[in-house]
Amino acid sequence: MPDFASWLQTTFVVLTVRYLCDPRSRRSSAQTIWEAVLDGFAQADDIDFAYPTKRFYDNRIEGKPGAGGPDSEKPPNRWARQGI
Repeated sequence: MPDFASWLQTTFVVLTVRYLCDPRSRRSSAQTIWEAVLDGFAQADDIDFAYPTKRFYDNRIEGKPGAGGPDSEKPPNRWARQGI
């Protein structure tokens, strides 16, 4: 019978499994156990997987026209006045 342990990290939960098996069947047995664990998560309606994300927002491409986004008037080039 596998022994499961879990602990919380900042943005995720760590799951570990400890069990004894024939060394020649280690990979296949690990695959079988983890597939069963993931199938169990899939059947639970109150558990969902998520991950931290970052999104970069570029107002010139995504913004509203009145806020300097696409189709707004092009802002003046301040470097052109300085001859740069």
